[in-house]
Amino acid sequence: MLKNICKLSFLATALFLLASCEKEQHLPGLRIDVLANTQNLIYKPDTALANTPINPREIPTRNYTSWLTRYGNGNHADIHFESSNSWDLLNPQKINIGASSVLSVPQTSAPIIKNNIIYTIDVKDNVQAYDLLKHMKIWNKHIAHDLQVHSDRVAHGGMTIDNNDILYIATGYGYIVAMDAHKGTIKWKSADYSPLRSTPILVNGKVIVGSITNNIIAVNQQDGTEIWTHKGTPALSSILRTSTPVIQGNNLLATTSNGNVLSLNLTNGSLQWQQSLGVGQAFINSRDGLTTAIASPILSGNQVFVANGKYVTKSINSSTGLKQWSKPFGTLKTPTLLGNWLFIIDKYQKLMAIHKKDGLIKWSTSLPNKDKDENILWTSPIISSGSLITLSTNGAFMTIDMTNGSILQLMNLNHKISAMVQPFIINHKLYITGTDGNIYEYHEK
Repeated sequence: MLKNICKLSFLATALFLLASCEKEQHLPGLRIDVLANTQNLIYKPDTALANTPINPREIPTRNYTSWLTRYGNGNHADIHFESSNSWDLLNPQKINIGASSVLSVPQTSAPIIKNNIIYTIDVKDNVQAYDLLKHMKIWNKHIAHDLQVHSDRVAHGGMTIDNNDILYIATGYGYIVAMDAHKGTIKWKSADYSPLRSTPILVNGKVIVGSITNNIIAVNQQDGTEIWTHKGTPALSSILRTSTPVIQGNNLLATTSNGNVLSLNLTNGSLQWQQSLGVGQAFINSRDGLTTAIASPILSGNQVFVANGKYVTKSINSSTGLKQWSKPFGTLKTPTLLGNWLFIIDKYQKLMAIHKKDGLIKWSTSLPNKDKDENILWTSPIISSGSLITLSTNGAFMTIDMTNGSILQLMNLNHKISAMVQPFIINHKLYITGTDGNIYEYHEK
């Protein structure tokens, strides 16, 4: 019964978030000169930051050769990709991963890469391994068939991979699954929980996931047996995916869809502190959007940055749970942190650079949020050799100067983008998740 209720509420949420993305439309032309609009700022910069420049080299660039989990590392922070920032956007390599997104179930699971193999989950529960060098599929498995459960379209939390080439997958069916990355065979499955929505994290021999009912579950990494479960309070309406926790020492920090921030003891799952993000549950209305927490927390030193879907972005002391600063805007997508700066796209598609110490705004730039009668959403930005890169649901590719928010380039990719999956760069190749059942691999010029 609970799963049926969760599926119905999930469907309602998905319809709301994606109704505006149904029509196939693109920005006109191949390249658009938008430099004249670089001063279209919405939130006024704080004058106290006038003499505090953003240093793009504060965190050195790195050529990443693997991407083992959704955000690249356990803190969800300080990823600075190395690239030329010059991309051949006309000739991508398409990697078909299976079924296309549909209105009720978008592509929310992020791909991962290890040893030049890309692992993916499509919206019909097909898990695939694909060789990026030989351009060929290695194996494809249908999880529902192997688990002997009813095969309907349900969103997955995602997957991660360990040093022994074992994939750990959180499924919408309520199972955590361990798979052999070389063969695609299931090594173990957990007990049947409520539908799982977060990307699994691996720590101290545990696999930890979050469920649609705001439970946080830890199972043994070797055999999937339960170690502990922290019982949460379900939100009045569900969300397409829940956030992925971060770990600090023996503390697990998580946000839930009813607007809470939690610190749990990693050993036994006991609650250490709890902080509210304010108005938390359900819809306000179709124009106001969601207040549920979907953005994953970001950890930097003793600060954990959290947000809900509409009302608030906060910095909280990770040890005590005490608020350090709060801003009156939220986001559904996990912000990007590099060094001393937090880059966030709010629900109105305003991109801001925020000083992490005090929450002051360095600059703010309005991104296009309408294409005729279609609402446009943008992915969380990534940082590539000093520039921000973000993509829109209607297929636009944008680069932005991270020091001042000026738009440097806006191009049409001629395919739609999943706004819920952040792009990444591996071996100087840019990987973008489309809504048409393809991953797009773009090469440098």
